[in-house]
Amino acid sequence: MRKKYVLIFVCSLIFYCSFAQVVFEKTKEQKLREHPLTVSFQVMAGPTAPRDVNQYIQDYIDDRMGGNPYFTINGPSEIKWQGSLNFSLVAPVNDRFKLRFPLEYGGGTTTVTMNDNRKSFNLSRFSVGGVANYYFPINNAGSVFLGAGALYHLMYFERYKAKKFGPRLEFGYRIYDWLAGLDMFASIDIADGTVNERNAEVRKLQFTGIYFGFRAEL
Repeated sequence: MRKKYVLIFVCSLIFYCSFAQVVFEKTKEQKLREHPLTVSFQVMAGPTAPRDVNQYIQDYIDDRMGGNPYFTINGPSEIKWQGSLNFSLVAPVNDRFKLRFPLEYGGGTTTVTMNDNRKSFNLSRFSVGGVANYYFPINNAGSVFLGAGALYHLMYFERYKAKKFGPRLEFGYRIYDWLAGLDMFASIDIADGTVNERNAEVRKLQFTGIYFGFRAEL
């Protein structure tokens, strides 16, 4: 009797899994037709070395010290990491090719305490543009993908401003069956803006670097 129930359970499980796979494949095909636009959210972070900005911070500290041997400093005097938050509209061309139109905020910060005075230095940017991703399926669960595009950056540090139109390259892996997709990727940005101000203490606002991130597409 038990063997009979076990056999019925196994057959039912096989049927259910097969049916679910068919439904899922249909859902992916129908989604492109019924919902031509989707959205994605991503976070990125990576090491950075904005030379002009860090030199400005060091000069600021040196000016406040003035050779005082009792002057105390706490906190890093360099911005060493940058991160970003990104919201994108996604237009799937087909099941392998997608166009993304991101709105992104990013930057890095450091806070230095000089004696009892705290000073924060913030390097930031707002970016918009477009990136194309092409996916190469390697199994039923995921795909390797490449991406290329360009973003327009508005950059800020203290009273200085800069603008830059620069490329972005991506390489990563997509996991299916987690909401609509989860991307793990590395991104290369070329984004060093020149400050157009005479006698500026900071000549370049630098965001060029390699960043690592996660992206959830809904």
